[in-house]
Parts: sequence; structure tokens; C-alpha cells
Amino acid sequence: MGNGIYTALSGALTGEHRLDVLSHNVANINTTAFKKIRSSFEEVLGPSKNKELSFANTARDVTDYTAGPIISTGNPLDVALVEGTHLAVRDGNSTAYVRGGTLSLLPSGRVSTINGQEVLGEDGPIQIPPGVKTITLGPTGEVIADEASIGRLRLVEFSNPGVLLESSGGTLKDPGNAGARRTQAVAPVMAGYLESSNAKGVENIIEMITAQRHYDAMSKVIQNFSNIEKRAAKDIAGRA
Repeated sequence: MGNGIYTALSGALTGEHRLDVLSHNVANINTTAFKKIRSSFEEVLGPSKNKELSFANTARDVTDYTAGPIISTGNPLDVALVEGTHLAVRDGNSTAYVRGGTLSLLPSGRVSTINGQEVLGEDGPIQIPPGVKTITLGPTGEVIADEASIGRLRLVEFSNPGVLLESSGGTLKDPGNAGARRTQAVAPVMAGYLESSNAKGVENIIEMITAQRHYDAMSKVIQNFSNIEKRAAKDIAGRA
């Protein structure tokens, strides 16, 4: 049978991983500020560095932090952020980060994301005083309640965003080495706008079709190797 089946198997496994990544991207085409993931692959030689035996391997998965299209909504509590800027929120007992989104007011007077995470200001959670009728956001992150400033959104950027960990709803966690710092953008907040996903529907679907064809081809190669092995075993048994 030779070693070809192992090379084909590695190709099928990396192809399956690529399909999983692309499916994740496609599933989040309509998720606000979603950042697509790109996979890269590499050739790996066999244990003995035998150039006749090589395998395909997933080199790394990298999040593409390119900003998605900005759309106007007219809702003053919709927030889009300039590229590279993140909004700090409370996620359970820890701090997490989001790329903007739709904010709302909780019965407690706290401001939250659409997922119920409390929005953090520079001095803790944003707290809206009772009786406030209108809430607006300034371009620098200032929170204005009935024309009075009550705080400022905690806006950060990262010197090493590639290590951020993604969880549900586009929430990002800092493992401790992302290099969080206060954003350097002059006017990082765009109120009344939302950032769309940077995963393009048609582009990702075409990539999925290509990846599926590659996976099917590798599967057929594996099946052919298996059929050859079965025929060889049958021939040997017939000669015995």
C-alpha cells in the first residue's frame, strides 16, 4: 500500500479543519463586528525527515481583525468603534472586550450589551441616574445623560491582539499577554452605527465549496488505497 494513504489522510484531516473554520465564519456573517478566522497549512516531513513521506498540517488559525463595513442605524445606543479599539465589559467575574454593538439600559440603571454584559467605564460599570430620559454617546466615549456627562466608556486597544481568546457572541478575553492599553484613537466611538461582520458571504461560501471538493478528493484517494490493499490481500490469499 505504501505511505501515500497517510499523506492523503493528513490532507483529509486538515481539509476537515478548514471546513470547520469556514463554517464558523459563514455562521457569523450576520454577527455584529465578527472577525473571521483564516487558517494556514504547512508541509511536515515524516519522523525520519524522509522527503518521500510528507504530511499536511494546520500551521495556525489567525483572526483577521480588519474592520467590517460600518452601517448607519439611527439608534443612539448602537456603537461602532474605529479599527483596533475595543469596549471593556464585565463577563461574569472577569473583564472581557467587544467590538461595539447595541447597548441597552438594565432595570438597575447599568448599561449592558445585547448579551447582558455590563458596560465598563473608566471607574467601573456605567451607572445611569434615575429619571434620565435620554442617553447619548460622544465620539470620545463620553456617556451623556440628559445633556450631563456621567462618565466615559473604557476603551482599549491591544499591542498583541493575536492572542485574544474568542468566546460566545464575539466576546474576547485577554489571556494576560495581549498588551491592553487605553486606545490612542482621537475619536474612537461612532454612535448610531454598527460594524458588520468582515466575513463576506459569497467569498466564504465559495471557499467552503472549494474546501469540500478538496476533502472529497482526499477521501476518494484514501478509499482507492484501501481498495488496492483489499485486492492485494485477496490476490495473495488466492495464490496460497
